[in-house]
Amino acid sequence: MHRIAWVLRVVPMVVLIGASHAAAQADRVDLELVLAIDVSRSMDFGEQELQREGYAAAFRHAQVHSAIASGPLGRIAVTYVEWAGTDLQAVLVPWTIVASPADAFAFADKIEATKMLPRRD
Repeated sequence: MHRIAWVLRVVPMVVLIGASHAAAQADRVDLELVLAIDVSRSMDFGEQELQREGYAAAFRHAQVHSAIASGPLGRIAVTYVEWAGTDLQAVLVPWTIVASPADAFAFADKIEATKMLPRRD
């Protein structure tokens, strides 16, 4: 199976929330998307890296660009969060407006540029 397709099927993709985040409220969007990534000890380094690569690849994909553009406003707000339980959570890419393929590519670049959270027992 193609690696990206596998990631998109295996990794729980999203947590969707309503219009509740102040930064996203400043600019109207079709969707606020929280990418909440499990980096707990249940995930080995390779699995964590695969998740990260999969999300970055998804935001570079033309079908994702089309899906974003198909909304009434043609824009979403998205953030990338890694977590490993209640005591370890970090927003690695803050709320970002994605309204074009260039925005989506920039968001993917930010995902890839972040450092993974330290592992804890």
